[in-house]
Amino acid sequence: MAKRKFLMSRIKSRMPIFDYFDLSDEEKKIIAKVCSNPHKIKIAPLDKGLSGAKTLLGQIHDRINDNISGRRRSYTQISKLYVFKIGIRHKIEYEYGQMKTIAERIIQGFPPTDIAYSRDKKLAIIKQEFLGDQDGKSLSLKRFIEEADNHKIVFEMIDKLYNTELINWNVDSASRKKKTKLTYNDLLKDWMQKGVIEKTMSQLLADVGDIELEKLLVKTYGLNFELIQFLIDEIKEEKFEAAIGPVHGDLHAENILISKKINLIDFGWTDYRWKAVDFIWLECSLKYVVCTPSVGINSYLRAEDIVDSYWNKSEDFNFDEIVSMIQGQSMAKIVAGIIAIRKNIKALDVLSDLNEYRKGLVLMSYSLLSLPRINKIYLIHSICNNLLKIYKHKRKEIGHYDILYGTKGLLWPDKPGRMVEKAVKIHTDSGVCLDIGCGDGKNIAFLRKNGWTVEGIDNSFLAIQGARHRLKSLNFVDKISLMVEDCVSYSLKSNYYDFIVSYGLYHCLDDSQVIITHKKITNSLKRGGVVAFAMLNDTMPIPFNHGTSGKMYLRGEQFVKELIEKDYDIIELYSGEIEEDHLPVIGKHKHGVTWGLFRKK
Repeated sequence: MAKRKFLMSRIKSRMPIFDYFDLSDEEKKIIAKVCSNPHKIKIAPLDKGLSGAKTLLGQIHDRINDNISGRRRSYTQISKLYVFKIGIRHKIEYEYGQMKTIAERIIQGFPPTDIAYSRDKKLAIIKQEFLGDQDGKSLSLKRFIEEADNHKIVFEMIDKLYNTELINWNVDSASRKKKTKLTYNDLLKDWMQKGVIEKTMSQLLADVGDIELEKLLVKTYGLNFELIQFLIDEIKEEKFEAAIGPVHGDLHAENILISKKINLIDFGWTDYRWKAVDFIWLECSLKYVVCTPSVGINSYLRAEDIVDSYWNKSEDFNFDEIVSMIQGQSMAKIVAGIIAIRKNIKALDVLSDLNEYRKGLVLMSYSLLSLPRINKIYLIHSICNNLLKIYKHKRKEIGHYDILYGTKGLLWPDKPGRMVEKAVKIHTDSGVCLDIGCGDGKNIAFLRKNGWTVEGIDNSFLAIQGARHRLKSLNFVDKISLMVEDCVSYSLKSNYYDFIVSYGLYHCLDDSQVIITHKKITNSLKRGGVVAFAMLNDTMPIPFNHGTSGKMYLRGEQFVKELIEKDYDIIELYSGEIEEDHLPVIGKHKHGVTWGLFRKK
C-alpha cells in the first residue's frame, strides 16, 4: 500500500504535458502549480499587453481514476477555460489584491481567482476563470477591429463595451464617483510611472531611427524636443476638478476579448483614480497599436482633427461622411472607435471639456514612450498636434523663425538692439514695457537689468521657451511676463505702457496686419511713451536657404515714415545693413535694416 502511494506521488509530481512550446521551464512549473499539477495543460497565447506581459488562455486536462462497483475506470476530465497571467511577483500581487478588494466588490459575477508563486518567489501567476466563449475562439478587440467589415461595427462594439462590461463601475454613483481638484500628475501618477518618463526626447531619435525627426517637428508644429518636455511638465502641474472612482486601469485593445460577450483578460483595477483613464488608455492603444503603420502622417493627423470635430456633435454620427473624409476603411474604423470612446466619456459624465481630455491624452501618450510595441512616430505627432490645440495654435501659424529657434539654444546674442539701448538712455525712469514679437528675449533681459517691468509676447513656443531659459540663467524671475500669443490678434491694454519694443516684427506681417498692429501699439502706449523699432527692409533680398518660413514682407524707410508720422515724433529713423549668421542652418549673410525711435505725440 505504501509503495502504491509512493508511485502515485511520483506520477503526480511529474511535469504536466504542455502543447505550447513558447514557455520557459519556470513558467511551466508555475502554471502547473496553480493548476494542481494535472496530466496535461493546453495553452493558447492571447495577444500580449502593451508592456509585453505574458497572458495565456489555458485548459486543464486531468486523468481521473475511480472504482465503481469493483470496476476500475480511467478517463480524462476537461476543465473550463482559464486566463493565466505570469509576471514579476510584486506586479502580479498588486493586481491580485486590486481584484480581491475592488473588482469582486463592484462587479457582479466576478470570476473566482487564484494566485501562485515560483519556487524562488520572483514570479507569480494569476489564474482566473475565462468568461468568454468556451470554444476559445474569442478575438482581441485589436483583431476584431482589423477583421471588421466596416467602421460602424467597430463603433457599436466599443459603445457596447462601455454600456455593458464597464457600466458596473462607470455608472454615475455618489459612492463610486466624486469630483476632486488635483493636478494631472496626481491623477495619472500610477500610469505615468509605467513608462520611463525621464527618457529624453533625444533618445527617441535612436528608437525611431529618424535623425531628421526633430527638424520635422519644428517645421510642422514649431516644437522641438526641449519645448515638448517643458509643455508636458507644465501640464502635469495644472489642477482641475476631476471625476474620481474605481477604474479598470489597463484597458487597451489587447486586454479586451470579443465573442458572444465582452471579456476583460487583464487585472488593473484600481480604486479612487481618475475615471478618464479607462477612456484615454483605450484611445492610445487604438492610435498607437491598432492603427496600421501604412497610414501616412497627414492622414493620421486628418483623422485626429475629424475626431476632435465630433466632440460636440450629437450621437447620430454620419459614418459615410467619416469614410469620405478619411479616404480609407482601415483608418475610418480607428476614427469610429475613438468617437465611441469620446461619446461615452461625456455620456457617463467623466469629462466634458475637450482640452482637459487632450491634456490627459498628451501625458498618457508620453508615458508610453518606453513600451516596445508602440508606434512612436504616431505617438510623437499626436503629442505635438494636441499640444498646439491645447495652446490654441494651428500648424499654419508656425512662426517665421521657428526652424532657426529649433536648431540653436539661443538664436540671438545677448547684446540688445541699438534702439532699445538708446531708448533706455532717453527714458531714464523705468516703467512698464511691452516687447511685441520678443523672440528669445535679448531685449527683455537688458530692460529687466535696467529696472523695467517687461511683458513679452511672441507667436512662437520655441522663442518664448528660449526667453525663459535666457532669463532664468540671469536669475530674472520677477517683473517679467512671457506669453505665446499672436501679435496681430492679441488684445493690448489701452494707455498702459511707457515703452514698446517692436524689433523684427513688421517684416513678418502683410500690410493689413501691420496697420492693425500699429493701431494697437499706438493705443496701448501712453502719451510721451517711446517705441524702439527695427525691421528688415527692401534694400537686400532674403538670402536663399535663410531658414525662415512663410513670406517676408520687405518695405522701405518711406513706408515707416508714412505709417508713424500722424501719431509720433521721430527721434531717429535711418537705414543700413547688418551681418549675422544662423549656424547650423546658414552662415554669414547680410540684411538691409531700417531702425527707428519714436515718441508718441
